[in-house]
Amino acid sequence: MRIVEPVTIGDANFLASNIIEAIPLASSSTTISAWAVGTAYTAGNVVCRAYAFAPFAARFGVFTAKASSTGIDPNTDINDKGLFWTLGDNATLYDAAVSFGIYQVVGYIGSTTGAYYYSKIAANLAHTPDSSPTQWQQTTLTGFNSYAGGTTYASGDQVVVFTGQYAQVYQSLAGSNTGHTPASSPSWWSYLGATYKPWDSTTTYAAGNIVIDLRTHHSYESIAGSNINHDPTASTSSTYWIDLGTTNKWALFDLSNSSVTTCPTALDVTVQLPSSCNTLALLNMRATQVQVIASTAGAGTLYNVTINLTNQSNATASRLYYYDSATNEAHLLLLDLPTNTGLIVEIIVTNSGTTSQVGVALFGTYDTIGTSTYGATMGIISFSKKEADGFGNYTLLQRASSLRPKFTVVVDSSSGNADRVFFKLKRLDAVPALYVGADSRAASWAFGFYRSFEELLSYPTKSFYSLEIESLT
Repeated sequence: MRIVEPVTIGDANFLASNIIEAIPLASSSTTISAWAVGTAYTAGNVVCRAYAFAPFAARFGVFTAKASSTGIDPNTDINDKGLFWTLGDNATLYDAAVSFGIYQVVGYIGSTTGAYYYSKIAANLAHTPDSSPTQWQQTTLTGFNSYAGGTTYASGDQVVVFTGQYAQVYQSLAGSNTGHTPASSPSWWSYLGATYKPWDSTTTYAAGNIVIDLRTHHSYESIAGSNINHDPTASTSSTYWIDLGTTNKWALFDLSNSSVTTCPTALDVTVQLPSSCNTLALLNMRATQVQVIASTAGAGTLYNVTINLTNQSNATASRLYYYDSATNEAHLLLLDLPTNTGLIVEIIVTNSGTTSQVGVALFGTYDTIGTSTYGATMGIISFSKKEADGFGNYTLLQRASSLRPKFTVVVDSSSGNADRVFFKLKRLDAVPALYVGADSRAASWAFGFYRSFEELLSYPTKSFYSLEIESLT
């Protein structure tokens, strides 16, 4: 019996992924002349200027001259009769006293020019956009790199196609890519996946709109109309938002079996482990092959293993897996990761040219607490609906199920080991961990919690532990 306590993979550890979460953003070097009181303007000239319609707050506006003028303020003109200026695009005006969210787009006006910028960080406060490249990136009005039929794209360029808040992301497969609609041009574009626009405090959301929040890596659905400036992550948000769970990119690290990360092609993620680990478990996969590459900055590549899951003969004592040929369901347990500090691990999951999936990616260090004896039982708890009406007609609705293995484990009680195991299990009360009852039986690998455990002091040097485990759904 092995127990693996998972380490936490957070933002600082997630180095790279080909899974879409944030929509690709557009960079731009275009600036707009700031309106100046002493400059003579002629019809067609374009300027930017802060403007406001009382009682609303000032905004960043782009104005086009309708006639020649000098000293006629666009803000004053549009609040009067609009004889000289027409207001076009506009955006939130940068304010040093306001904390801006990640990817929020603002307009900033410097001494002679203005431009649009998107925030590169959360809680972006008092960083002047044109002099803070770590916090701000110059962009376009929308910030998003939306597909445009007349634009020529280079190989590797990423674009987004919107349907409301829903965003489908594509990557160009070749240069000189012009006029090829991504959804209908598979020889020109590779589909990378779908996501939603990040939540924006200045956007008004209708009921049913979905957003993501890059602070929590969760998706949220608006459950109210006229939903503006209600933070979905706040404790008071339940009136306006419902939490839909972890985003696709992060689902494999949320320690839930039922939320899965999927990728239209091979799934490829790279993380740096926060502490030394010797174990990687990949559970609830749809896959035919897994490659794991581990390295450090100083030592280079230390581990490079490719496992063809469809061939059970590849399994070894330290590289264990199960594969179902009917569904491509697979579970993998690697017990021989290098234990170097600062280990960087790349995981590549392939599913024979179709969508790949991982439910749980779990790193940790296994602890062998004893030996499971014969007589263990393995089963499930079904949460599916199976109801019959008065005539015996059944309604069947398949839902999640939970593994429920029960083990008797022989534990060496010499040198205080039995007490070590006892207090380890006590500490793991209601704490998720991976329990491996038998290396050779994937049905005995349960990521979850124990419902109960008891120690029977049978012999002077041996204790018998009974453990009932329930996996998370």
